[in-house]
Amino acid sequence: MIFIIITSVGVLLLLSCLVLLGVNEYKSRFTTERWLGDHEGRNDMVDDLLKEHRLIG
Repeated sequence: MIFIIITSVGVLLLLSCLVLLGVNEYKSRFTTERWLGDHEGRNDMVDDLLKEHRLIG
């Protein structure tokens, strides 16, 4: 019985971590449309912008 409880808690923690990781990845992905439309979330997109795009100038 205790094994089932521990396994269930572990699976729930794993699933919640995967969901949070997916949400974070979506929020931090840089696109021009999101940059222009989401003034509050721009700080989340800066890291992806610097990592994925070559800036000139």
